[in-house]
Amino acid sequence: MDPMQRHILEVGAQMLFKMGITKKFSNRNPQHGSISVGLDKDDWDVIDKPPEAQGGQNVQAIVSNRFSFIFNMRGPNYVADTACSAALSATHLAKFMISDRKYDKLDFHLGLGIHQCFSPGPFIGCSQSHMASPIGRCLTFNASASGYMRGDGCSGMTLKWGDLPEEREAIWRASAVGQNGRSATLTAPNGLAQEEVIWKAIREADISTPESCVWNCHGTGTSLGDPIEVGAVRKVHSKAQRQTMLAVVTNKTHTGHLEGGAAMTTLIAAVLQVKKSAVTPIGHFKQLNPHLEQASFDAYFNSELSTYKYGQGISHVSSFGFGGTNGHVIFWGQSQLGVSQDVKTRVMQRLKKMAVPEVRVQGNSPDEWEYDGPDAEIKPGDRYTLRFNPDEASIKFVKEEVADTPEDEGEEDFYSISGDFNDWAQDHMEDGLVPGSRTVIVEVPPSGSFQFRLTKNDDSSQCFAPEYDRCTKMTSPIVGPQSDLSNVWLVNAEPGSQIKIDFFIFKRHKGIMWMPVPVDE
Repeated sequence: MDPMQRHILEVGAQMLFKMGITKKFSNRNPQHGSISVGLDKDDWDVIDKPPEAQGGQNVQAIVSNRFSFIFNMRGPNYVADTACSAALSATHLAKFMISDRKYDKLDFHLGLGIHQCFSPGPFIGCSQSHMASPIGRCLTFNASASGYMRGDGCSGMTLKWGDLPEEREAIWRASAVGQNGRSATLTAPNGLAQEEVIWKAIREADISTPESCVWNCHGTGTSLGDPIEVGAVRKVHSKAQRQTMLAVVTNKTHTGHLEGGAAMTTLIAAVLQVKKSAVTPIGHFKQLNPHLEQASFDAYFNSELSTYKYGQGISHVSSFGFGGTNGHVIFWGQSQLGVSQDVKTRVMQRLKKMAVPEVRVQGNSPDEWEYDGPDAEIKPGDRYTLRFNPDEASIKFVKEEVADTPEDEGEEDFYSISGDFNDWAQDHMEDGLVPGSRTVIVEVPPSGSFQFRLTKNDDSSQCFAPEYDRCTKMTSPIVGPQSDLSNVWLVNAEPGSQIKIDFFIFKRHKGIMWMPVPVDE
C-alpha cells in the first residue's frame, strides 16, 4: 500500500474519533461526510517496488477513496493537486459542497494535506533550479533566505456547517482561489494576482483590512518569492490606516515546506492563533531581508511568541502554488483565554486593587517594626517575590536575592595570573589602556604550550577559569570568581615567542584574549 494511504487513514481516524466515530461504529452506520486530500506528487509512484505494489496501490485517487471505503463514508471524495497550494484549494472547494443545505446536506467534511519524501529526484530537481535551501532551512524573511527545505507530514481539520459555539475552534470566514495567468515565467510569483485573490477573500468575509490581526504568509524562504508576497500584502493594507500593527508570520520555518500538504499546517496554525489570541514566532529570523517593502506598512515580522491582545481576532492564510494557483483563507475566532495581556500589565492592574503593604509596630524604634513592602533603598539586581493575599486584599514583598556587587567596583582590586610557566605562582597583571582591562606578557616555554588561570586579589577563593578544562578557545564562557577552580586555558604557540594576555572585566561582563607580541615590540 502507498504509505500516504496509510498516513491518511491514521490521521483521518483520529479526526473521526474526536467526533465519536470509531471504525466499529462506522462499519454498521454509514456517514454522510466528505473528504478531500491535497497533495502535489507521489514519490511512491516513481521509486522501485515489487509488482504487487502496482495498480490501485499507487493511484493518487485511491489516497482519499480508500478512506471512504474503510470508514463507510458516502459523501464526495477527491484528491486535489494545485502544487504547493493543494491542501488549501482542496478544502476551499469543500466550502461549496458543505454550504449546499437543500439537496445534499453533508454532516461534516474532513480536509487533509499530506506530503512524503521517498525519492531523491525532487531534491535534485529543486537544487538544480535553485529552489532548495543549501543549508536545509526555510529562512523566511531573513536576509540570508536562499530557498526552502522539503518536509514530510500529514495534517487535517474538520469542517461543519452552522454556528456550533460548543464545538467550534474557529470560523472559516472566507476563502478564494485564483491563478497567475500570463506572468514572467510559469513558476514566477505574480504580485498582482496574489493581491487580487486576497481582495476576493476580504470582500467575501465582509471585513476591512485594519481588522486583520495575523497574516500567515506562504513564505517559503526564497529570495524572489518572499519580497513579492510581502509587497502584495503591503498594497492591500496600505489603503487604510491601522490602529495596531499587523503581525506577519509563516509556519514553514517550523515545519519545513510540505509542498502539496503545506497549506494545511498553516491553516491549523491560524486556528490556534485565533483560539488563543496568539502570534506564532518566525524561526531562524535574525536579520530582515533588505528587499522586503515596508514603506507605509504598519506591520512587523514577529520573531517571538506574542499576543494581539484582543478577545477575538482575524487570521489570514496565503498559499501559492509554484505553477500559479494562489489561495487565501480568512479565519475568525474568539480567544478561549479572554483578553490577553502581558505579564507586567496584569501584575500592575492587580497591584492597583491591593491594599498597601502592612506595617506591624513592635516597639518605639521604627528599626524594630516589620514591613511587608520592599526595602527603602532598592538596588538594581535585587529580586523580590510578590505574594498576593486575595482574602485580605493585601500584598507582601519577599526579598529573594540581593544584587551582586559588580566585580570591577573595587578600586584597589588587582588580578594575577598563575600557570605552569611560573610554577603556579601569582604574577600580578598590569592595568590596560581600557578601564576594566588587565594585561600581562608570557614567554612560551620550550614545550610550545602553557596553561593558566586567573585570581582576584591573590585570593584562592576568587579564581577565574574557562567553563571546561584545557580550553583553547577565547570565546568559551568564563567561570568565576569561585574557589578551587581546576580548569585552565591552554595556549599553543611558537617556543620562545611572547604572548600578550588581556583580561577584561566590567560588572558581570568578562572576556579574555591572547595574541603573539610582534617582534618589533
